[in-house]
Amino acid sequence: MENSKFEIRNSKSARKNGNCGPLVRYHSTMPPLAKLSEHQLTEQRSRFHAAAVPVATLDEVKQAVAERKRVYQTARHHCWACRVRDEHGQLVEQARDDGEVGRPGMKLLELLRQH
Repeated sequence: MENSKFEIRNSKSARKNGNCGPLVRYHSTMPPLAKLSEHQLTEQRSRFHAAAVPVATLDEVKQAVAERKRVYQTARHHCWACRVRDEHGQLVEQARDDGEVGRPGMKLLELLRQH
């Protein structure tokens, strides 16, 4: 992926009032992933499984999440975030918390934006 610049306007008051919130600028310089990367961590008897999956479309993201849910069926939450380009070249960002508290999906998305 080439270096790209995009803007996001988002705030609690903007969503409530339907207005554009403060402007946040991000520069995307993260190269695409070449292969699957996984890591596991145990913290206070809780197990965390992380995976960075190379995908190109939102459909591939959803397929990858479905596969992770199949592999880790006993997991209570499957939090994820993605940044992909749509068919028009526009950056699409999505994040899901899957019922977990603390908004981990948005935190994951913020990490993707920074790298």
